[in-house]
Amino acid sequence: MNVKTTMTKIVVTLQEDDCIKDANHIMTALRCRHLPVIRGKEIVGIVSDRDLYLHSTLEDGVMIVPNMHIGKIMTTVVRTCDEKCSVSDAVSIMLNNKIDCLPVTNQSGHLLGIVTSTDLMHLLLDSEKEWLMGPLPFRYDIKSLHNYRATA
Repeated sequence: MNVKTTMTKIVVTLQEDDCIKDANHIMTALRCRHLPVIRGKEIVGIVSDRDLYLHSTLEDGVMIVPNMHIGKIMTTVVRTCDEKCSVSDAVSIMLNNKIDCLPVTNQSGHLLGIVTSTDLMHLLLDSEKEWLMGPLPFRYDIKSLHNYRATA
């Protein structure tokens, strides 16, 4: 199974000169945690809710987001995968890089969608659907609570 099957296909994007206040409003309204930043059709960065938290302050329990451009806070080294990438390989990339999303591009580097940890959780929930016969496309282990407490 490739990522094209499970990725989010409608992705809201930002540009480098967009304001991080706008990013915060979009993330809040859409309940998403990652927004790719594009220049033309190519991905040049990504902004996460954590990036916003790092550059904001808290006053009386309210997050105050400064008036800055996305280009100043975005992550510029963006891990991506090709649309033909297997779900298993995408999971490996995400785990190895400790990231929660992976933009999906075509061979020209143009953004087609995004695979998030939430998309992968939906895949687990939907694993009994007819189109997914056989084992999951990636391996996972669940430690018993007793073993976890013993090693934590």
